[in-house]
Amino acid sequence: MERFDFRRTGIEIDIAGTVYKIEPTAELTQMVLKYQDKWLETFSEQNKDNARDDIVIGECANIIDDILGLGEFETIFTGREINVTDCCDLVVFILGNITSYYGK
Repeated sequence: MERFDFRRTGIEIDIAGTVYKIEPTAELTQMVLKYQDKWLETFSEQNKDNARDDIVIGECANIIDDILGLGEFETIFTGREINVTDCCDLVVFILGNITSYYGK
């Protein structure tokens, strides 16, 4: 007998104990592609020109808020020291998880 099971939809990302569910949409796909390009540009300029940390952190905040929802950057970093390394690592983690979901 054939069986149909509903597939779990959505991308779940656990950030410091908070689970974010992101719906896979065409808009998300376009956003991730745009941010992957933008991210590479920002990262290379940061390494090449020693860009100010606040500029890189601002880019990270924009990416995180666009993907997870407005204000989530602030929520995630409440009570934590905001630094370039953590911000960059988090963006790479988010983009990587979304990319992996689409690679399934």
